[in-house]
Amino acid sequence: MAEDVVTEEGTTMSTLSRLPRPITAAFLAKHRKLGTMPEFSRCWLVSGKLVVKTGRGVRRSEAETLHLLRRTGLPVPRVVDDYAHPETGDHVIIMEYVEGVPLDQMLDAMDGNGKRTVVTQLHHFVQTMRRDLRTSGFIGAVDSTEVKDHLFVAGRSGPFETERDFVNGLVASLEARAEGSWIRLVSVLLNRLPDHGPQFVLTHGDLNARNILVRGSQIVAVLDWGQAGYYPEHWESVKACFWDLDMDFFHKAVVEEVLQYYPLELSVMLHARDIVW
Repeated sequence: MAEDVVTEEGTTMSTLSRLPRPITAAFLAKHRKLGTMPEFSRCWLVSGKLVVKTGRGVRRSEAETLHLLRRTGLPVPRVVDDYAHPETGDHVIIMEYVEGVPLDQMLDAMDGNGKRTVVTQLHHFVQTMRRDLRTSGFIGAVDSTEVKDHLFVAGRSGPFETERDFVNGLVASLEARAEGSWIRLVSVLLNRLPDHGPQFVLTHGDLNARNILVRGSQIVAVLDWGQAGYYPEHWESVKACFWDLDMDFFHKAVVEEVLQYYPLELSVMLHARDIVW
């Protein structure tokens, strides 16, 4: 699925036309991996204009999410092409490159005004998603397929009609990874969490400072939508705390100002995180 795109330089589509199709491993090996942890990255910068994302776990739903978000005017990368690789079955997503610096590398250098500007933009971003892209039909990826969250295992990942089904899928996924009294206790705790209502909201699923690209204090893109989908309202807040608890400003801003704080859900879900990782 491709969009007709002409950048300011007028080169994006001509660059796209010069890429091999399908993308090969040999071609990607000649280009630089992106991200603060390249060893885990599935993104390559090609020709200085485009980003190729492919590899295990990359799905069409990520491209569909980006198309959906672009229609709201939110700052996310523009997809110019995507297709299933005929040999590996992995999806290939080709996006315009966005120049910027990950927020986690900028926070220490930002003054109070700069940080407040970022928080205001994040608040607008999340509110726009929840106002304009709400669904009450299912928990899953935007293309109505299973959830892509790393906590879930194949065959137990939905899509789900209710939050109770979602919790059952999570419990089954944890039990598929390990067994014993600790797993059983965490499963009991998960099943005793409150229901959050029938409205499921579009959720990034890994909203942390590494995935927010800025120039100065301006957010130019929110990246890495591989785990995105429609989830219960607490999921974004909980997942945002998984890896950034050492960044006091970002943690406080996201879970207490941009999102709603769910301390009970977070306390249980951190145990689920530790079972998986």
